[in-house]
Amino acid sequence: MVKLRLIQGGKEDREPETHRIRLFSAYSLVDNFRGHDRVRLNWIHLQRRIPPASYGRLIEGYAQINERVRIFFEDYVKELFTEQEIDLLSGYLRGSLRAELVVNEEPVPISSVFMPMPFRQLKPGGPRGFFKPAVATESNLSFDFCAYYDLSRCPPSLAIQPVLSDNGVEFLRESLKYLGIDSAIYEPLLNATVEKVYDEKGLLVDRGKTREEKMRERSRFFKIQVLPKN
Repeated sequence: MVKLRLIQGGKEDREPETHRIRLFSAYSLVDNFRGHDRVRLNWIHLQRRIPPASYGRLIEGYAQINERVRIFFEDYVKELFTEQEIDLLSGYLRGSLRAELVVNEEPVPISSVFMPMPFRQLKPGGPRGFFKPAVATESNLSFDFCAYYDLSRCPPSLAIQPVLSDNGVEFLRESLKYLGIDSAIYEPLLNATVEKVYDEKGLLVDRGKTREEKMRERSRFFKIQVLPKN
C-alpha cells in the first residue's frame, strides 16, 4: 500500500530518511583473554580521516562547542561504525575470531550536553590497553579496527592460556621423543592432557632459553668482564 504525505510549501524541512546517517558502537564479551574471562572488547574504527558526514550534521550544536573540547567529540564520531561497516565487522569477527558483536545504534546528532570520552584518548597501561587481532591487518575489509579493554573488573580465567597450552603440548611432544616414543600416536591426546594437568595440578610449562642461548649470553658476559682498563 502506498502512503501519501502532504508537505507544506512543497518541501520537507527534515532531512529525507534515505539520507540520514546511522552510526553504531559495538563490543564483544570474550573469555580466556589475557588470563581473564568476561572481558569486554570495545571495538573502534581506526584511522578514519574523514567523518561519515560533516561534524555539523553529526554533532548537536557543533559550531558552539569550545574549540578545546571539539577534538573529543570529533574523535568519538570517528570511532563509530557506519551501517555497512558494522555488518562487515560482525560477519568477519564471527568467522575469524568466533566473537559475537553486541551492537548499539547511537543517536544522531550526538548530544553536546555531556562531553564524550573516546577510547583513543585513554592511555593504555596496567590492566587497560588496546587489542588488535592479527586478522585485522590481513582482512579484506576496507577499514582498520581494534578494541579497547579493561581487565580490572574481570574474573581470572578458568582455562589455560593458549600460549601456555602450546608450550605444554610441545613439552609433552619433545619428552615423548626423548623417551623413544612416537608422539604421533598420542597427538590427539596432548591438548587434553595439558588441560587436565593444569586443571587438577595447576602446573604450567613456561618457555625459557636453550642451553646454547644461555652459553652465548655467558660468553658475552665474561668478555665484558675481562676488558682491559684504560
